[in-house]
Amino acid sequence: MTLIAPAGFGKSTLLALWHAHPGRRRALAVLAVDARDNDPVLLWSGILAALTAAAPGPQWTAVARLLRQTNPDIDAAVLPAVCAALAPHAATTGVTLAIDDCHLLTEPACHRQLAAFVAAQPPNCQLLVASRRNPPLRLARLRAAGRLLEIGPTELRFDAGDAAGLATTAAAGVDLHDGTAQALIEAGEGWPVAVHLAARAMRHHADAATVLAQLTASHGHLDDYITEEIFDGLSRQQAVALARTAVLGQFTTTLAQAVAGDDLPALDSRHPNGLLLVPLDTTGEWFRHHHLIQHALRQRLHRDEPHTLARLHRRAAAWLLAQGRTEDAIEHSLTAGDTATAITSVASAYMAAINTGRRVTVRAWLDRLGTDTVAASAPAAIAAAWVAAVSGDRSAVEHWLRIAERLGHPGPLPDGTASVTSAAALVRAVFGFDGLKPMTEAAHTAVKQETDPTSPWYAMARTALGCAHYLGDKSHAALEPLRRATSSQAATPMVRTLATGVLALAQHHLGQHERAAATAAAAEELAEHFGLQQAPQASMAYIAQAAVAIHQGEHDRARTLLELTLALRRRAPGMSPWPTLCGLTQLAELYLNTGDHVGAAACIIEARALIDEFPDPHSPLLELLDRLDRYPRPAQQATRQPTTLTAQEHALLRLLPAPMTLPQIAAHRHVSLNTIKTQTRAIYRKLGATHRAAAVTTARRHGLIP
Repeated sequence: MTLIAPAGFGKSTLLALWHAHPGRRRALAVLAVDARDNDPVLLWSGILAALTAAAPGPQWTAVARLLRQTNPDIDAAVLPAVCAALAPHAATTGVTLAIDDCHLLTEPACHRQLAAFVAAQPPNCQLLVASRRNPPLRLARLRAAGRLLEIGPTELRFDAGDAAGLATTAAAGVDLHDGTAQALIEAGEGWPVAVHLAARAMRHHADAATVLAQLTASHGHLDDYITEEIFDGLSRQQAVALARTAVLGQFTTTLAQAVAGDDLPALDSRHPNGLLLVPLDTTGEWFRHHHLIQHALRQRLHRDEPHTLARLHRRAAAWLLAQGRTEDAIEHSLTAGDTATAITSVASAYMAAINTGRRVTVRAWLDRLGTDTVAASAPAAIAAAWVAAVSGDRSAVEHWLRIAERLGHPGPLPDGTASVTSAAALVRAVFGFDGLKPMTEAAHTAVKQETDPTSPWYAMARTALGCAHYLGDKSHAALEPLRRATSSQAATPMVRTLATGVLALAQHHLGQHERAAATAAAAEELAEHFGLQQAPQASMAYIAQAAVAIHQGEHDRARTLLELTLALRRRAPGMSPWPTLCGLTQLAELYLNTGDHVGAAACIIEARALIDEFPDPHSPLLELLDRLDRYPRPAQQATRQPTTLTAQEHALLRLLPAPMTLPQIAAHRHVSLNTIKTQTRAIYRKLGATHRAAAVTTARRHGLIP
């Protein structure tokens, strides 16, 4: 269902009335989006909150856990989970998800995900989009299939009866005669907000003719009429103060007072001065102006005090920072051009955003700062390096780290790291994009720098060092840093789970099997407690469980654990390769020991393709792969395997079975269509295939994809 009309036609009011209607049969979840929701994680977190409020139940817990991951997979994991959680309610009452102000969503990924939701939602569920313009959600296809109900300005425009009814409520009982109501409709062209404000104005005039004359004189310039009504009865000082609130997208009365000054007239949602305040919570604390009102206020502010805009945004940022609302303050600092405050705020908030999967939000902050500004600040460059790292952009990681190290920074960084040296070392140690030896050296550097046990970076540094030692076949050296990391109360859930999983693997490698079993169970409990079961970053917990299962002879359970874990890792091909390599080598060894030589060969091919991307010719994992390659095979297994695919080609290969066009795949992977076409041709050549379906069939036969 679409509700498409310009501002002031009552779209939000219609949703609110429907939401409050006692006879409503469907569960109605309403989300009013803003520009920040162009981060898919924020958008779906908002959708989840709305659905949970409308159709409560324990089934939403699984969706919440997926969204709390560091890098949630919206398309492959979150959307199916939302649809599954909707199914019980769809089977009974039905559910409508209404998204208001959808025109503020401009991110293509958000549009794609909403379109996918429409296609996959259970029967008796629907999506309602309220917007000023048609969103790109494949509406033509839905219209042709008879699955689209469209409501527009024609249906929302008032008639004389509507105007008379509204006047009775909005104008405190003003009774409009038929002729007056019709004249009001004609003067305002049936625009509901104009009727509303005109009716309110009638309380201050003995005769409706005065109001009608003003409205008629404003024909074609209804903004002017709205502006006159907003400021009617206010002193000049009050009007100036009220106009200053236009810089606030959302506000409390205290925030509005801090920005606008002592002359601000009372902002009361029950008795607004024609302001049409829109509540944003159930407590009556946070509001926003109606879009038309904010537009009128902004025009007045630009006319009367254009020189104050930056100062007003600085006031808002200062108030928000004092309240601990750093992310809200960033927008105001950026708009004010207060680069120093914006950099400090971004550099202190980026990791919390990344840890909750909102790297798109951080990238947007950095884009607003601009490349030159980021390149002139070590804290900002470190934030850019982390965003590049979690996105798998290895060249950008090294670019930003070198800039940060060259610039330097006095003392600790705003994110709490001890120094620029430590911050850069942590990125290199955590992701290991430069190979195992540089990874280990960087981890040692970070451990020497991060000495405060109450800092989350303390646990991260020791987890990275323990992982590097384990991967370097030095399990005994891995134990101490990993124990320190697991006992840290300041460790983030992801770091604590990872450290516990690697500790179990190190114990298993040293023959401490009872300890390893207990530690692996603890790692799994942590993953479940923090909702990380579907998080690729928590994979070492399940690889440890698989190692314990193999030792106990539970080969089927181990195979299931490893195959599921690797499937999760493959959804995020740009992440650190080392956990994936651990899973692949362990699964290859299991396959060989159980006689599945084709499956083992596929794992070895994939592992070599990954490790070939790194300048690390002496990795113990290469020695392990060579040993697995020498494992005796039956004669019939000596058939020619496909030429080794690169990591990028293998990542693309995993997308070929999906119902996505090549342009859609290019958009999904953030590369050009020509790059996708080149890699696709290379995949066909190496697999001996002439088209996409043949390539998928061959890849499945060789175990390269599920």
